[in-house]
Amino acid sequence: MTVSNSISDLALLQAFKAGQKDALGTIYHRYYPQVYRMAYRILGNRFDAEDLTQEVFLTLWRCTYDPGRGGLSSYLNLITRSRAIDRLRSWSATAKFLDKWHEGIANAMAPIPLEQVIEDEDSLTVRSALRQLPDRQRQVLEMAYYGGLSQSKIASAIEIPLGTVKSWTRQGLFTMRHKLQSVS
Repeated sequence: MTVSNSISDLALLQAFKAGQKDALGTIYHRYYPQVYRMAYRILGNRFDAEDLTQEVFLTLWRCTYDPGRGGLSSYLNLITRSRAIDRLRSWSATAKFLDKWHEGIANAMAPIPLEQVIEDEDSLTVRSALRQLPDRQRQVLEMAYYGGLSQSKIASAIEIPLGTVKSWTRQGLFTMRHKLQSVS
């Protein structure tokens, strides 16, 4: 059975709960633009906004939405905003971790020979993980951490938007973090 676009949100949700899977598709097509725009405004990146939009509708599919607590539009806005802010906080925490890590290395005292061997092994491990990244992510990380360039200078140097540099940096750092955690 095909669900009409003129049906109310409540009727669509009831149809979906009754097993009519195309009802969720109608909800998706009705609210995708709203959810995507909000995700894009907060995250500033097309890829992350698309990913978050899918996550929001997956959340709707998995959970029990209570129509008595407000409209579906408001619910989707709330979920989108909340998840987007969670992602920004996560990215910020990762960036702070790497800044402290980088600071600690820069301020370290001259190592003794055994410490130098361990540091060399760690450096090789980091460089190996870096080589496994996609070219665009590796390039911005190398320019930032080995070249000492700010994200705005990287954007100017390779002629791409600042938001893209930030996105590639976040994605690269996230991937590196997982690769390095699996090594240790």
